[in-house]
Amino acid sequence: MDQVSLFQMTFLDNTLGQWTAALAITLGAGLGLRILSSVFLRRLRHLAQQTETELDDLIIELLGKTKSLFIVIVAIWSGSLLLTLTPTVDRWIRHILVVG
Repeated sequence: MDQVSLFQMTFLDNTLGQWTAALAITLGAGLGLRILSSVFLRRLRHLAQQTETELDDLIIELLGKTKSLFIVIVAIWSGSLLLTLTPTVDRWIRHILVVG
């Protein structure tokens, strides 16, 4: 079995190539969101130190409590957009995204 036919094998109505691309998108989105979050918070903290209001400190504290689970949920959702999913699975992913 060569590599081309390996990536054309199907599992749950998606080729192995689609699953691989979805996994790559999920990992890339998760890493990218984590980096963006860290950079954004760091810059925001620097700006907040230059002000005397406490509202910006509160906003930074709330943003800093963004859980890794939320980033994972968004990353999985972004990867799932590439896949052909049953309506039930698609609906569950959307509900989890909204709740997360």
